[in-house]
Amino acid sequence: SSHCQLRQFDCQNTLISALENFRHSPGGQEGELTAILGNEFKEGMVISGVVATVDFYDSSKGFGFAEVEDIDSRIFIHAEKVHEFWSGSLKDGDRILCDLARGPKGLHIEKIHDIQSDIGRIESANCQIIRLFPDRGYGFAKLEGSDRVAFFHVSVFPQDARSSIYEGQLVKAEIGPDRNGQGYQIKQIVSIAE
Repeated sequence: SSHCQLRQFDCQNTLISALENFRHSPGGQEGELTAILGNEFKEGMVISGVVATVDFYDSSKGFGFAEVEDIDSRIFIHAEKVHEFWSGSLKDGDRILCDLARGPKGLHIEKIHDIQSDIGRIESANCQIIRLFPDRGYGFAKLEGSDRVAFFHVSVFPQDARSSIYEGQLVKAEIGPDRNGQGYQIKQIVSIAE
């Protein structure tokens, strides 16, 4: 039994040593990552002309994240790239035709070619917040006169109203399908009842 524990300890030490060498090898990290995991892990341009779906975008903070099918990591969106394309803001669920690049902190949108909002499927509705998870930054609202429930990121609220959101609060919002097309999501808060 002690021999097995010693072998396990040796294996752990070998693995830790290999990881330390990998982390500290000068300039080798990117090359090794690319060799092991493919060009998606090489800094610089990764994919051109991909469609990303906005998970959430906080216009007051100037950034957000999107998701791309078949890529596991979230894609960073900086307001600078949005403003290079147009003067408006992104809404949760918008689809972006864009180029992705990898920087030191991960994948990000390098250039935006087009932004598509599913305008035909967006409706304006009065809602009541029924569940709120402020520590996680999201909640759920029930649409008035219906049993439909819509997910929302707190970032859809104006920044000065975020700290005073509460369960039972009434809001008017733009609602659309969520990114999976299985439910509903608040795209934008139009007004907040006093």
